[in-house]
Amino acid sequence: MEYKADLASLEKWELRHGGKNDQKYATIAEYLPFFKQAGLTAKEHLKSSLYFSKWKKEPLTNHFLCHGDFNNGNLLVSNQRIAIIDWDDVRYDFPSKDIARVLSLAMRRNEQWNEELFAHILRGYLQENPLSIEQLHLLFVDLAFPHIIERFLRKKLYAQMNLSEIQQFCNREALKTAFMLDEMKAHVH
Repeated sequence: MEYKADLASLEKWELRHGGKNDQKYATIAEYLPFFKQAGLTAKEHLKSSLYFSKWKKEPLTNHFLCHGDFNNGNLLVSNQRIAIIDWDDVRYDFPSKDIARVLSLAMRRNEQWNEELFAHILRGYLQENPLSIEQLHLLFVDLAFPHIIERFLRKKLYAQMNLSEIQQFCNREALKTAFMLDEMKAHVH
């Protein structure tokens, strides 16, 4: 299970780097207990979801088709038409995978968490691809899980950032995660 592996990855990073006398590591380590708890909470919601248990047993063709690397660089615009390119990472998965990618890029560009921007992205998605209440709950569960933080640590993206950038990144991810946790709990059916 992806959640189990990602939580183990957070734990491994904390054991390896948590006690280092370096301000970058110390800043990240301050946020880790929150992200680990958010991950555990999301995992519990996923495990207790009857819809998820049923959904994961269905044939892949009943799942959602996800691009896997959806971003502006993979859109070609010509004569008011849009073509999506770079289908290397396409797979059947849950819509949160593409939504998380778009949201992460937007947050990086705006340098902050923005609830209104997320609502706009979600509204646009739901206009084209309506989700049931159960599916919406799982969307918030997966968006609450700290996938982005796990990737940030695993790929050592912090190495190229200064202390202020790390603080800003962790803070906006924490604000986003807290929002998604609230939405996840509000959308329990």
